[in-house]
Amino acid sequence: MKKIVSRVLSCILVLLLLASMGSVFAASGFSDVSPGCWYEAAVNWAVSQNVTAGVGNGKFGPNQTVTRAQVVTMLWRLANSPEPAGAAAFSDVAADRWYSKAIAWAAEAHIVSGYPSGRFAPNKGITREDLVTILYSFACD
Repeated sequence: MKKIVSRVLSCILVLLLLASMGSVFAASGFSDVSPGCWYEAAVNWAVSQNVTAGVGNGKFGPNQTVTRAQVVTMLWRLANSPEPAGAAAFSDVAADRWYSKAIAWAAEAHIVSGYPSGRFAPNKGITREDLVTILYSFACD
């Protein structure tokens, strides 16, 4: 009898734990952002400020490489998504991409300049050097 009661109570505890975790995940909106992780508050802030919406399918992608387009888009959103005067003048930035306006704005604001080849490389993972340069230009604009 003790084993049955113990198993029933264990099942109830597990169900309660899962239910509480589900409500936390639902609140943050991302299945890959664990409750209490060191970056949870920052993710919640970024989402609440419309800086990011994650990578899709209910995921934030905390372990994925951040691309140059993602960084520029987040900064553009921090600046309240200003409308650029024209299209981005980079050969690899099509006008109909999700990041097109952000890159055009960043180029117009002299936050980014791309590569000597005339490309921006929007899907390339951002390096520390690129990140520091872009953040410095954004802060000093």
